[in-house]
Amino acid sequence: GLANVPLSSLEKPIREIDVGYPAQSDTLAAAKQLSSTRALVVVINPFEEKEYIVNNFISPTLLTKQIASLTKGLYFGYKTGFISSNFTVDSFIQILDEINILAHKYRKS
Repeated sequence: GLANVPLSSLEKPIREIDVGYPAQSDTLAAAKQLSSTRALVVVINPFEEKEYIVNNFISPTLLTKQIASLTKGLYFGYKTGFISSNFTVDSFIQILDEINILAHKYRKS
């Protein structure tokens, strides 16, 4: 969710959200371009936090949700517990299984 390096070139800029940070703007522009490919995009945010925009800076959570929205992809946000001492390989496999089920349903629609 932290876009901190602007891209050197993009085909078309995006102005759907007034973003004052070039790296975030470029990230959204790249997501918009990716949407035309019909590729399934799955965004996993292991540190979901409050959404905010301060001085045209988009919070990492809002940025990742915008990526999923622009690409018509899937968003999975985890407030706590995704990465913790209780996090196991089995719980990660369960998450991947859930994503695969949703991705399969998404492809059929």
